[in-house]
Amino acid sequence: MAQLLILNYHNILPDESARSNHGPFDLTRSAFLDQLNLIARLELPVISITQWLSGETKAQLAIALTFDDGYKSHANIVAPELKSRQFPATFFPSVTLIGQPGFLLWDDLRKIQESQFEIQSHGLHHVHFTRLSDQNLRRELAQSKEHLEHALGRPIRQLALPFGAYTNGTLSLAKEYYQTILTTRSLINMDPRALILHRFNTKSSTTIDTLTKLLQRQPDTLRHRRLSSAGAHFVHRLTSLVVRMRRMP
Repeated sequence: MAQLLILNYHNILPDESARSNHGPFDLTRSAFLDQLNLIARLELPVISITQWLSGETKAQLAIALTFDDGYKSHANIVAPELKSRQFPATFFPSVTLIGQPGFLLWDDLRKIQESQFEIQSHGLHHVHFTRLSDQNLRRELAQSKEHLEHALGRPIRQLALPFGAYTNGTLSLAKEYYQTILTTRSLINMDPRALILHRFNTKSSTTIDTLTKLLQRQPDTLRHRRLSSAGAHFVHRLTSLVVRMRRMP
């Protein structure tokens, strides 16, 4: 059975802004292109999550690419570079961020979809689902799905959990609305029938050497990725909180 390694990205910065506008999950355009070129050189098949779930690949290991939050760079930088390499990908925007400064417009999402990329859900707000009441969690799950399906005209079946966090209760409610739940535990996916799929968060500190070892599935790199993910997630949560506070009247 084919295994799937999912690489997850966030904002891709123009190279000239790297020094002044830099978060733990932000990559510069040049670093991002270096990673895409590495995948191409290693001749690893790049497929969509949907393709893997349907068993369309027979390769021993395949790569999937995902992009969270819905940054403007996903339309300006990411989609054109992926299209030129014929790499499929899945984009997970947070619905209430759509149209905010620095984030995608609904027209951007439609154009991304027209380029044969997939759009799925990252919730209504970019909040930690494990801290919500059942009522508010249902709102996040249901309304994000409804907004995306109405605007894009396609069923939404996958959910990327904000910050990758979940409990049994989170999963119990989420599976009422979605067929596949994506987290950010640093694991390779083995079973396309599983409810949960795992992803590796790429960060500004992810070097080409680290990514090469990861793509070659070297155990030391896999362990290191799991150990380092908690700290990076804390910084990402703090950054998201600051962004929301700045938008408050």
